[in-house]
Amino acid sequence: MSEFKSKLQEILKERPLSIWDTIIQKIKNKNNPIVIFGTKAYGEKLLRILQNQDVEVSCFCDNYFTSDTVYGLPCVSFEHLKENYKNAYILIATNSYYNEIKKQLEENGFTSENICPSVNYSNTTVDDILKSEDKWEYTYNAFQDDISRNVVLNKIKKLLYNDSMNITNNAKSSSDMYFKNDVLTFDDDEVYVDGGVYDGETITGYINAVNGKYREIHGFELDEENYNIAKQKIKESIYIYI
Repeated sequence: MSEFKSKLQEILKERPLSIWDTIIQKIKNKNNPIVIFGTKAYGEKLLRILQNQDVEVSCFCDNYFTSDTVYGLPCVSFEHLKENYKNAYILIATNSYYNEIKKQLEENGFTSENICPSVNYSNTTVDDILKSEDKWEYTYNAFQDDISRNVVLNKIKKLLYNDSMNITNNAKSSSDMYFKNDVLTFDDDEVYVDGGVYDGETITGYINAVNGKYREIHGFELDEENYNIAKQKIKESIYIYI
């Protein structure tokens, strides 16, 4: 076994029980139909996560119901959901509108016990990592120093665990690598452009690196969920246009 594969197995063994593990266990202990509320990208990812755990999903539901099927499953209107799936266990496939949809469900007779807790659907799963294992190993082997290799391993940990965990282990964070180094210097009149904002982490890293002194920040993010998360992260800052 290669050095990378050995270290990856260690990471997977150390991985704590996640909220997904808890939810999957709860679903498997229930006999209720499973419904995914929301048909965008996170709905598809959620379906894949459940199918990989041998969990059968009955259908999708969407307030903006436009098609009879989605991702190979029936897609029903909210009225149909109320009439035919009152005892279903419902997973809401959005972070931005989770509270609104949960309230909608509860006001229409669905019990909170049968509504899945809010989950960060952008989190990477073990299957995601294993499917790209060769690419991760290629990246790992492209570096010769331990610090850079640890950055690769810590990135995997961050994807598998969650952003609040301290997994730097003396390796620089992504924002430190970009902005706190001996290569780049900044003045107080910089215009910073981020071509893939993701959840706003790099923008906040830049702001911290320049102590909040810049002319403007411009960013682009195509994913609606990440866009909304980023907007929340930088809402207190000025001269930022995403």
